[in-house]
Amino acid sequence: MAEFTSRQKEIIGKAINIISEKGIQELTMKNIAGRINVTEPAIYRHFDNKMNILLAILEYYKTEIEILRKKSEEEEGCLKKIESYTEGHFKNFKKQPAVASILFAEEIFRSDKVLSKKIWEIIDLNQQYIIKTIEEGIAGKEIRNDIPAEYLSIMIMGSFRLLIRKWRSSGYKYDLAKEGKNLWANLNMVIKK
Repeated sequence: MAEFTSRQKEIIGKAINIISEKGIQELTMKNIAGRINVTEPAIYRHFDNKMNILLAILEYYKTEIEILRKKSEEEEGCLKKIESYTEGHFKNFKKQPAVASILFAEEIFRSDKVLSKKIWEIIDLNQQYIIKTIEEGIAGKEIRNDIPAEYLSIMIMGSFRLLIRKWRSSGYKYDLAKEGKNLWANLNMVIKK
C-alpha cells in the first residue's frame, strides 16, 4: 500500500472535498491550491497532475479496504465477516461521498486506461475477498452451496452498487449505512444455508 506524506494526505483530503462539493469537473490544481492556501506550483511539488491526485485517492481507498478487511476478519462466522466488511464500506462512503463518486464513475474514466485499471483493481480486490469468505462459509456449511461463490459475490456487490448509485442519484438524501444494513439483512436470508 502507498505511503503518503502529511501534505499529500492534505491535498488528497481537499481534492475529495472539492469533488464532493462541486463535482469532479471542478477538481483543478488551482482549486486545490486555493483550498490549502498555497500557490499552484506548491501542489505540483507533491503531485505531477490531477490524474496523479485521482490515482492517489484510489490508492488511499485501497488502504481503507485493507483496514476494513482486517477488521472484518475479527468477526465470528463468514456471514458476519461479509456484513462487517460491507458495513464498513457504507460508513466510509457516507463520510466521504466523493470517494463513491470516483469509484462509481467508470463511464467518465473509461477512456483513461490508468484510472480504469486502478478502479478495476479495487473492484477485484473487493470481490476476491467476498468470494474467499463465501467459499469459507460454504465449506463451513454456513452459506448455501447450490450457487457458486462467484455468483453470490456478484449478487452481493451488484446489490450494494445499485444502492450506492441510487443514494448518489438522490443527492445523498437517505442514510446509506442504515439502508446498507437493511439490504444486507435481506441478502443474508438469501445466501445463508
